[in-house]
Amino acid sequence: MKRLLAAGSGDIFQICKVFRDDELGKNHSPEFTLLEWYRLGFNHHQLMAELEQLFNNLLERYNMSAVVKAAVKTSYQNAFLQALDVDPLSATAADLERIATALIRAA
Repeated sequence: MKRLLAAGSGDIFQICKVFRDDELGKNHSPEFTLLEWYRLGFNHHQLMAELEQLFNNLLERYNMSAVVKAAVKTSYQNAFLQALDVDPLSATAADLERIATALIRAA
């Protein structure tokens, strides 16, 4: 897809089956469906809005829109702070390794 973009294809997407045997576990399946898309000239705010619209359309289509709360937008940094109590912008490799090890042990 990136080669097509480089060749001037414009916006592009695909929905396809993906197989990854090396990521087995209770939260991973070796086969899943992937949506991959690229939008020329979009910034991350426009991509977030487009993704929110996609989910809202799917939820409405399957009569689930009343069940789900509105999307909450947050930064990468805030997500790490809220979920792991670590600032990814200032954490050391040792900090991240300690957190990853603790998460693996807890799983």
